[in-house]
Amino acid sequence: MDNSKIEARGILLSMVRVYNVNTGKIIEEHVKVKGGKAMVHGDAEIKGVPGTGSPVELFFENPNGATTGKAFSTGSRKDILEILDHFPIEVTMIDCANPVVVVNAKV
Repeated sequence: MDNSKIEARGILLSMVRVYNVNTGKIIEEHVKVKGGKAMVHGDAEIKGVPGTGSPVELFFENPNGATTGKAFSTGSRKDILEILDHFPIEVTMIDCANPVVVVNAKV
C-alpha cells in the first residue's frame, strides 16, 4: 500500500479489494492505517512466526469452488481414496478459497 498507487483513505482502517488471478475471486483486505500509511507495528501474531505486527483482515468473497467450481470438488461430502499399498482412507475434499483434503487423524 505504501509503495503502490493504492491510497490509504481511511482514518484508522483502509479497505482494499484484491483480484486473485489464480482463482478469479475477490479478496477484501482491511488494513490499519496511520498518517496515510499502513501500520506495521501491533500485537497481532502468527504461531510459528517470530515477532508481532499490525493485523490485516482478509474477507474472501464467494470462495466456494475457487478451483473446481464447487465447494465439494467431487460432488460428494465423503470420498474413499484407494492408496497403493495402503488401506482405503475416507476423506472430505473441500474447495473453499484453497483446495483442502480433510482426513481423520486417527487413521
